[in-house]
Amino acid sequence: MCIRDSGDEGARIRHKVVSYYDRMPDLLAAADLLVGRSGAVSVAEYAVAGVPSICMPYPHHKDRHQYLNAGKLVEVGAAVIVDDVSDADDRAAWLWEELESLLRDDVTRSEMAAACKLVAKPNAASDIAERLIALAERSGGWPARSHRQASACRCHPPEIIVCQSTILVRVAAKSTILNPDAHRDWGCHPTLHRRE
Repeated sequence: MCIRDSGDEGARIRHKVVSYYDRMPDLLAAADLLVGRSGAVSVAEYAVAGVPSICMPYPHHKDRHQYLNAGKLVEVGAAVIVDDVSDADDRAAWLWEELESLLRDDVTRSEMAAACKLVAKPNAASDIAERLIALAERSGGWPARSHRQASACRCHPPEIIVCQSTILVRVAAKSTILNPDAHRDWGCHPTLHRRE
């Protein structure tokens, strides 16, 4: 992780700029408040981490789905939305107003954190994996869509890895593995769900 001081003497809040950090759950666990986009996985992570949020949905998706995602947190009182308006001064003023208000209000932040539990689904990936396994067991394995697929399938029933919010399903053994470590993970990953 590369962290540097911003060097911005005129900033109204002390901050650091982080170029990349691959253990977001650690940062979310340490946060009292966050400002972020509203993709589905991001919103789910905010809720599971119990972090009050200022959501700034990406405004240029034609279906505006990030507003719907953030809306789920807003409905239960876990977040507020600040529109990413085109005028930078207006956007900064609106964001600062919400940020300053929440930074000064421990009670509201605490209520927002508690509200996260109303929509959080911390076991969603495992629940989906268990349902996939149950479906495969009831049907005798995944049905192949063609004779060629049926002859290629050597993993009946399928193997499933749950990794944080991602579910990986392997139905057919692959003849080419681009990442040798990925192949090893199917056999030794600690959250591997495998049915013999």
